[in-house]
Amino acid sequence: MRRIFGILPTRLWYESVELPYEEFPVPERAMILVAGEGVTPGKGDRIRSGERIRSAGGAVMGFSPVTGEIEECLDIRWSDGEVYTGLVVATAADEWELPITGGEYLSQSPAEVRSLLAEAGFTVPAAGERVIVSCLERDLLVSTARQALRGGDAAAGLRLLEHLGAGEIVVAVPEDLAEAAAAFAGERVTVVRSYHPYGMAPLLERECGAGTVLGIEELLAMVTALRTGRPFCEKLVTLIDRGGRPVKNLRVRVGTPVSDIIRAYDIPVEDGDRVVLGGPLCGRSISRLDFPVLVDTDAVLVQGHDDIIPIGEGSCLSCGACVRVCPYNLQAHLLSRYVEFSLFERCEDLDIDSCIECGLCAYVCTARRPLVQFIQFGKRELARIKEEEAQEEEEEVTA
Repeated sequence: MRRIFGILPTRLWYESVELPYEEFPVPERAMILVAGEGVTPGKGDRIRSGERIRSAGGAVMGFSPVTGEIEECLDIRWSDGEVYTGLVVATAADEWELPITGGEYLSQSPAEVRSLLAEAGFTVPAAGERVIVSCLERDLLVSTARQALRGGDAAAGLRLLEHLGAGEIVVAVPEDLAEAAAAFAGERVTVVRSYHPYGMAPLLERECGAGTVLGIEELLAMVTALRTGRPFCEKLVTLIDRGGRPVKNLRVRVGTPVSDIIRAYDIPVEDGDRVVLGGPLCGRSISRLDFPVLVDTDAVLVQGHDDIIPIGEGSCLSCGACVRVCPYNLQAHLLSRYVEFSLFERCEDLDIDSCIECGLCAYVCTARRPLVQFIQFGKRELARIKEEEAQEEEEEVTA
């Protein structure tokens, strides 16, 4: 990686190219990924678009993006280590079971609108809360936020936030989109540095001030839900070919298998290649090509085996590159060592939970250690240890 004056690392700029945009057809078979096991409806049941999917205890776990018969219920282990239920649906023409009634929402009270959005599965900023509407990407090579801003009714999104009683509203944009945003947001526009990781929520708060960060696509999905009654069931996705070449943006039904997308655009996947949900720094590789597009999937990236940098098996060289590049000055080299040797409590002393997993430390690591994966594992183990300690304390109190 080239360095400025031999000291400062080169900045990794977000994509600024306008990509062609296409609607992707509903797949013949979709997979709905739901947290937990024992969800309903189940195998053999017919499900409708927008229908609630519930846990064994009756809690709403999500909404079906498609209509059809559930052929299989699979146990799917995702990269966070948790087991999810994958409902494989043979799709048919949409029959909607709308979770809310769509219509003229601005004539309703803010409390009523909040209730409708919560019923449709959205997390709504509290009244009086400062809201940062992000029009920046969360990773490199992605251009979904740009597409949402260009092609959506962003002005309606701001009117919705005003109606809900939001406090100050800030529209965060890269410099080249400032003029387009000013056309509907006026003085609310704040230009943010358009290089990674400033499109991630914690850095946006640091640049724009504390508040709730709401992606432009999610805000537009709220407007759509209130107008039509439909939950968030379509996602903008940037398709990235081998060699880091963004191909185009697609509007994809959530649950669409990744294999359908790469096959439709004749992108070969060979032995040793890697397929990633997300961009090159924050994305997560998948172990099966029928893995579905999720509500937070911004990209589908295919890496040829020749482009994959092998993970180093050696020890940390203590070069300090990871510390210099970290936006929070965390000591990723020490965190990775502590996790490697199961010294999880020491990670807490080094503020491991402040890591935003932007991937810069692993990108610059001289020894090519999987620093982000070490930190992710350390966070999960710390959470597990604390949960076990809390349970033990509770048992001692009740004994």
